[in-house]
Amino acid sequence: MTRKISADMREVENPTCHVCGNGSKVTVDWLKYLVWQGGGLIHRVFPDLSPGQREMMMTGIHPYCWTKLFGDDDES
Repeated sequence: MTRKISADMREVENPTCHVCGNGSKVTVDWLKYLVWQGGGLIHRVFPDLSPGQREMMMTGIHPYCWTKLFGDDDES
């Protein structure tokens, strides 16, 4: 389900997180979203989003849940 925010921005529901069972939404440029849904690579279509935000759009897994599953990948 989408909700129109402005002429070019929409709020889109992400898949449900399989870790915590909660949903999430993201506000994105509607035309870019359609390009991604049409087969565009998400990191090229949405370079301004963080990897965690892009993962949430693809799988629904929240950044916190990702860390809970796989740990923190920072090696610094």
